[in-house]
Amino acid sequence: MITAAGPPGLRPVFEAPRRGPVAVLIAGGAGTGKSTALAAVRRRLSDDGRSMLARAPRAGDDPDAAVVVDDAHLLAGPELQRLTRIAEDPARTLVVAAELRVHDRDLRALIEALERSHPPITLQPMAGPDVRAALSGGGPLPEPEILDAAMTATAGLPFLVSAVAAARPTTPADVERIAFHALVDRVRRLDGRTLE
Repeated sequence: MITAAGPPGLRPVFEAPRRGPVAVLIAGGAGTGKSTALAAVRRRLSDDGRSMLARAPRAGDDPDAAVVVDDAHLLAGPELQRLTRIAEDPARTLVVAAELRVHDRDLRALIEALERSHPPITLQPMAGPDVRAALSGGGPLPEPEILDAAMTATAGLPFLVSAVAAARPTTPADVERIAFHALVDRVRRLDGRTLE
């Protein structure tokens, strides 16, 4: 479950400015909270005064900047190769979020380099107790039929659970409608390259 500070397991990234560079992979399927986790990482690094890049570095970029890259599974080979070189540099901070697509040779090389530095942080869909806690928001627990509908309609994906929780549905049909519209909204924001 993702908290205001980010998902569990981000401590090595958050402590990096005090302890030194870190290279870490945040892995998970679509909708599991990778982008949310990276936003928490970026906030923390920014709060600590670190300069950052949100892409593979290029000539002329600050060589000390932390590199925090989302959706690495969508990058082309040359970008992945540059990130792999950074992952192998113990003096650099690199945080990468990606879906695990091991058929891509360059992505696999990046993942392996990151895994040599730090075990990956793997995000999963939310379990029933976490969904129940999100829907209750610290208040009364949701009715069982609302929780069942939420588990079915969201599959535990944090962005869908958040949408349902924010809307405070009163019927299973409300839950399904809210989750459907949240999913449609997410798909509409995808670019063509992602949809391919």
